[in-house]
This record gives sequence, C-alpha cells and structure tokens, in this order.
Amino acid sequence: MRIGLVILVVLCAVCSGCTSQSPTAETGTSVQGTQSATTVAATGTVAAASPSLKVGSVTSSTSVFGTNYQWMEYQMTTSAEGTEMITTTKTERSMGDYKGTPAVHLKVTMTSSGGVNSIYDVYYDTAMKNVLGGTMTVAVNGQTITQDVPASQLQNQQGADFNGEFALTYDGTEAVTVPAGTYPVANKYTATVNNAGVTYWSVPGIPVPVKWTSGSSEGSSTAELVGWG
Repeated sequence: MRIGLVILVVLCAVCSGCTSQSPTAETGTSVQGTQSATTVAATGTVAAASPSLKVGSVTSSTSVFGTNYQWMEYQMTTSAEGTEMITTTKTERSMGDYKGTPAVHLKVTMTSSGGVNSIYDVYYDTAMKNVLGGTMTVAVNGQTITQDVPASQLQNQQGADFNGEFALTYDGTEAVTVPAGTYPVANKYTATVNNAGVTYWSVPGIPVPVKWTSGSSEGSSTAELVGWG
C-alpha cells in the first residue's frame, strides 16, 4: 500500500480533552463521552447542532465537527492495488514538544488484519494549524522499523483530517449503523480534499464523524466509529 494512502487513513483528527462516560445519544445509542461546559471552553469545541440546510447547500467543516475529545477509535476497511485490509485505528492526543517546540502530539495506533501493526507519532503546533513533523513505526514479521515522515507529506494528506477547515456540501440524511451505535438520522456531507472525494456522516452532539469514506486513484477507505472519549 502506498504511503500516501496509509497517511490518508491515519490522519483521523485533531482532538482535545473530554472524559469518557456511559453511552448516551440523542439520535441513537453509542459509546461516547461527555464534557462539562468549563472543560470545553478550555480545551475544545462541541460539535454543532444540525444546521438548517437544503440539499446542495455548502457549510464549513468547523460548524459540523467539534474538538472536545482526547481519543477516538475507528474500524477501517481500506482497498488499494487490489488488496483489502481491515484495520482498527485509535487516535490519542496529548500535549508535548517536538524538538524543543511546544506541540500537540497525535499518536495513531493501527492494528491490521494482515498482521501489520503501525504507530504514527505526528506533532502539530499548539494551534493545530501546521504539522511540525512525525515518525512512523511499523512491525512486520517480527521486525520493527521506525522512520521519519516529512512534515510536508503529513500536511498534504488531510482527507481524513476532518477538523481542518474546508467546505462541506449537505447531502441530506441517512440511517447509519456502526460499532458505536445506530443513528436513524445522520447528516450526510460530501467534500473534495486533496483531489479525493470524501463523504462524512455526522450526528449532533458527537464531535467526530460516525462514519466517513474516501476514494482516489490510490484506493478507497471506509471508517466506522467504535468509540470516543
């Protein structure tokens, strides 16, 4: 699988703090977290309520998705070059530094059905606008390889970075069932990010997509939410 598609799959989000609680949801059942108003003000934003949009209307991604979480987990199916791989991907966020510069550390752990385990350590500036750099560690057949990934390559692979600001086109509602729960009315949005078509399904009150798909000449991927907190 090409490194570009792997990074596209991995860069699932920019995240902030929240506390995991028991499953609740206004429009379905899910494994998710809740956040106090004080904590949200200090560490992130809450996903906005569903906008009153007509099909075909355009809105900003930042008005749909929030940042009040510190971890999320997806089950992902990726197809590339005639090969399909199922991967569990967990993203965790913490504060740290990158070569002496204060940074947000995004750790993405991928466990695949093919026996390939990968960890991406990606460092953003504190405003979460620019990637400072990162590393990729891959364990295959008992061997572990770690290599640097240039900031430019990480910055350009943002198809799954749904907290970056870009235009979303509203495409109505659909029922969605994922490991995190069943949502009879999920809002559907489409976008084009770095020449890849991306579709997101969101539910008010959940700061991350409950599902998203992407596709390009390099392959396609589908991510279904398992949980967040």
